[in-house]
Amino acid sequence: MNIEIKKNIENKLLKRKEILAYVEDKDPSIKRFDIRAQLAKKLKADEKLIIIEKITPHFGKKDVDVLANVYDTQEALNKVTSKHLVKRNTPKAVEEAEA
Repeated sequence: MNIEIKKNIENKLLKRKEILAYVEDKDPSIKRFDIRAQLAKKLKADEKLIIIEKITPHFGKKDVDVLANVYDTQEALNKVTSKHLVKRNTPKAVEEAEA
């Protein structure tokens, strides 16, 4: 998987970095959690503090554009992010353990 960061905007008011990235992969169906793990590795950030808001595929290609937010703290993430986005970015094994 190849990730190219197109934009990295620091939003100090919301205590996050807004990332626009271009992701290329050999696999036609790129998984949200794989992208999240690779972004965490590339940005040297905690994977739990990364929320992927949107994945936009390119028609006829195996690449996607990704809009993600990297929060400074868990409190900032919980304060700003919608609950459905947090749930979408949480692996099912973790959800079942919490329930």
